[in-house]
Amino acid sequence: MTNDPIRIRETTQPALSGQLVGVSNIWERDLPDEHGVVASRLSADVSVFDPASRTTRRQEVYAGSVLAVGADRYCVVEVEGGKSAPGSITLRRISD
Repeated sequence: MTNDPIRIRETTQPALSGQLVGVSNIWERDLPDEHGVVASRLSADVSVFDPASRTTRRQEVYAGSVLAVGADRYCVVEVEGGKSAPGSITLRRISD
């Protein structure tokens, strides 16, 4: 697997690391970073569906946050709000 950026648009649900990943509700939210500093950040709701267990996990993400998908971890590189089209997030797999 390469570490090329992966763009996931709202209204899609691609397979990633054996799970289905959906992105929705991109807007500014007051969220803490890894140091606990709360600031307004462009963020998205991400749903990760595990077809084996048939469970869905949800997480709010912003640029710089880490998202676990299956056995892999991904850094959120960018969150882009949509203007006349759906927004997107860009992920990059974190090497072990």
